[in-house]
Amino acid sequence: MLKVILIVFLLQFLLELPDKTMIAMIYMGTR
Repeated sequence: MLKVILIVFLLQFLLELPDKTMIAMIYMGTR
């Protein structure tokens, strides 16, 4: 139950972030 809330929160947070920030996060995550 807690995981679902966390995932939804993360999704909303990512949607509010600029594209550059998302690309940077993805780049850092893939390294």
